This record gives sequence, structure tokens and C-alpha cells, in this order.
Amino acid sequence: ALSRYAGVKARDVKARLGDTALPSMLQAKHKIASGMIPAMDRRRGELDAQAQAAKAAHERQRQALVARQREARAVQTTMMEKRQWQEARERQDRFRPGLGGLWDKLRGEHARIRRDNEQDALKAMQRDRAKRDELILRQIEERRRLTVERVQAQTHLAEQKRQVAEDRKRFEAMRTPEPK
Repeated sequence: ALSRYAGVKARDVKARLGDTALPSMLQAKHKIASGMIPAMDRRRGELDAQAQAAKAAHERQRQALVARQREARAVQTTMMEKRQWQEARERQDRFRPGLGGLWDKLRGEHARIRRDNEQDALKAMQRDRAKRDELILRQIEERRRLTVERVQAQTHLAEQKRQVAEDRKRFEAMRTPEPK
């Protein structure tokens, strides 16, 4: 009782505050639900806009990642081709020209150099293939991480949308015809 709490008589409190009738529980629920349903609809719209923005941001990130990865592969390919040409030139320079080369061929030195060159070329090819595979695996991992982040964001937004839909249903159920 407000009068007991304030230490005054009930008629003085009533005279000062006037006749303020509080709404019934059903009326209060109806009023709250009527205000919350549009708020839930606005929140749903905000979440949809947020999802669209996240999708666009993800697409920009993906395109930037793809461009960066293509550039890295192109740079690596260019560097490997330069190195392959340089190594091939060095292997070819192991053979002596002219009479020295003919003498090497007669002694079997030419065949030994050719075998060594073939082994070196095979090792270089395997090294380059391993480096290319390493780059590709690293790039696949980067794409996977980006995809995982996107899926987590989508899951989070979907959960928020589900909660908003549940809240809206709850408020819709609370909004019964206003009692007389």
C-alpha cells in the first residue's frame, strides 16, 4: 500500500494522485504485444540487411583472396621458369664444345654428364612440383578458413532470425482481442 509506505492516509494519496486505474494483466499483455510485433518485424529486416551486407563483404573478401592467390601463383610460376632456364643453361654448359666435347664423348664422360644432368633435372622438377603443391595447399587452407568464417556468420544470423521469429510468434499469441 502506497499510503502505508508514505505514512499518509489513503484518501490523501487518492486525492493527490487521482483515480489511476491500472490495466488488467490481459490488457497489459495485449499492449506490450502490439508494440513488440512491429519491433520484431523491424529486427527481422535489420537481420536481413545485415545478412546481405555480410554476403557482399564475403564476396569481396573471396574475390580479393582469389586475385591475391592468382598473383602469387603467377609470380611463383615466373620465378620457377626463370630458374629452370638458368639451371638448364648451367647443365648444358657442363658439356665441352669442339674437340674437347668429342674427346669427352669418346672417353664416356659425355654419357656421365648427361646422366648427372638428367638426375639434376628430375630433382629440380620434383622440388618445383613440391613448392607448387605447398603453395596450392596453403591457398586451399586460406579459402577453407574464409568459407568456415562465412558459414559461422550465416549460422549466427540464422539463429538470430529464428529467435526473432519465435519471439514474434510468442507476442502474436499474447495479442488476444482486447478485453472489455
